[in-house]
Amino acid sequence: MDLETTGLDRKTDRIIQIGVVKVENNVCKPWMAYVNPCKPREEQMRAYNVHRISPEFLLGKPTFADVASKLCEFLENAEYVVCYNCEFDWSLLMAELDRLQDNEENKALMRKIKWVDLLRFAINSFPDLYSYKLSTLLEKFSIQIKKAQSLLYLYQSCVTTGDHQECEVFSLFEQGQEENFEERQHDAVCDSLAAHSLLKKLLEKNSYSNIADLVENFPQCLIDTELFLALEVKWNERKTSDEELKSFAARAEKFYCTMPSLRGKTLQELSVGKIEKVLFSRAEKDERVCLLYRAAVLNKGSYSQKRKADSSDSSVSHKETKTE
Repeated sequence: MDLETTGLDRKTDRIIQIGVVKVENNVCKPWMAYVNPCKPREEQMRAYNVHRISPEFLLGKPTFADVASKLCEFLENAEYVVCYNCEFDWSLLMAELDRLQDNEENKALMRKIKWVDLLRFAINSFPDLYSYKLSTLLEKFSIQIKKAQSLLYLYQSCVTTGDHQECEVFSLFEQGQEENFEERQHDAVCDSLAAHSLLKKLLEKNSYSNIADLVENFPQCLIDTELFLALEVKWNERKTSDEELKSFAARAEKFYCTMPSLRGKTLQELSVGKIEKVLFSRAEKDERVCLLYRAAVLNKGSYSQKRKADSSDSSVSHKETKTE
């Protein structure tokens, strides 16, 4: 799965395109929807240079409320959803679902699915890579994803191995007569097809037979979505003292880091000093991840002098916690 959005903030930004490639018995079936984010034009234009989806194009498109049930119906029997940088896509999707009324069934489906982060798998597979942009990994494996510039949604996925190239063409509707393909990124279906091709290559590199094999051997690829949801509740309720976070410490230590300074390690493997450095630098913008860091440090015993001084009041205010 891949999403295109108006920006990076899960609380204020909105989804504008959803792309999913369902794989059953090695057969790919794509699904896609453009979404009207119902936001002012200037807010939509902030990310236009990335995805080139204009506010004018989205004006007549359905809202997320209109497509949510169709998306969930498409995902009904899915055991895993794979995304590149999964925390982002999952967080934006859950935020959209939270805005809807009478939506518990769809939210329950999303909680039942296991969410696999392809970025974590890539880091584990190539720990010394200079860049973990999706484009870098695609180039490494000679993966090209193209989209036909027509009114029909026609896609092409090509993987080159030596002198041999294998290509598949996917159509969401009827097959187009013209196939004037151009390479594309930041199209939700293109990036979903790219993620699928990359997943197959990484499974092959690590001698894993399928996703279940990957999860068994590298469980850190899974996002602990229930932990994220619980910490978001704590944050919203202003219950973020050390005492409130203690019960999350053991699970927090299993968190697999993708941030450059902590990359490729679980919090259990990192020193208190390295974790604190990120906390106090405010380099991590996701408050739920900051709470994970704090919970993991609590399980390690000591904490920095600065934190001890701040904890003289057992009830940490919401503002203070956000600063940390």
